[in-house]
Amino acid sequence: MISPDVAKETRFKYADFLIDNGAQAVANVIIIGGKDRPAFGLLQIDSRTPRDFSEEDVSFLRGYANLLAAAVDRLRVLHDLRGREMLLTRALAQEQVVVSELHHRVKNNLQTVSSLLRMGRRNADSSARDGFDEVIGRMNALAAVQSRIYESIHLNEVDFAATLADIAASLIKIYHGGQASLVMPVAAPLVLDVARSMALSLVCYEVILNAMKYAWVDRAPGTLTVEITKVGSGHEIIIADDGVGFVEGEVARGMGGRFSQILAGQASAQLALFTSPGSGTRVVMRLS
Repeated sequence: MISPDVAKETRFKYADFLIDNGAQAVANVIIIGGKDRPAFGLLQIDSRTPRDFSEEDVSFLRGYANLLAAAVDRLRVLHDLRGREMLLTRALAQEQVVVSELHHRVKNNLQTVSSLLRMGRRNADSSARDGFDEVIGRMNALAAVQSRIYESIHLNEVDFAATLADIAASLIKIYHGGQASLVMPVAAPLVLDVARSMALSLVCYEVILNAMKYAWVDRAPGTLTVEITKVGSGHEIIIADDGVGFVEGEVARGMGGRFSQILAGQASAQLALFTSPGSGTRVVMRLS
């Protein structure tokens, strides 16, 4: 829009602040909006004397208006993105709170189940108590995974090396009063998702439990070695004892048995057992 002489203009009524500041001629162009957006506004130049603005003046003004449009559109996009980012951040924070609360409740439920099982054990006969102890131990192994979740920045990841150390130390204390020696060389970092950690913790529990129960029959407790090593693109978990061992081909209860094999499959682990009389037992779990 061009108005060469405001005093003679009949098409528009000009704002008082323009008149008060001595504007006598006006030219403006639209600052276009982005795609499918309304215009941002107007870019206007004023003259204190009547003036006929030329096409060159309008083109010059329109060029600056287009630059402003691009800049303002960019700022608007950034503002929208930041707004969405804030919403996503809040949603993620709320989700983390919910997931954290969920893990906390799972842990509490596992402890409740363990307490109920202990109550049942007190009223059970001696033949049933071993079964209660094993189930309670499995609940504790799962609880060990849940405890480690809180130490992770990501609530779906677990420091499995620390979890394994918790399980081994707990079983040694329960079955041998801490008299058996636990050797854990510096472990390679092993972070697993929760589902895989759950299954693998039960496999490790079964293997260590069997070592506690059968490795040092009629002997003083010896040494249990638990090791995690990096092998190629995967890891190996090695659990070995220096106990009595058994004849190759025989299967100790729970060690390499059907339950452990099923759990190992759920954890995407290959389970191998090596033993001989008098030379102890070594269980290797290969994780790809």
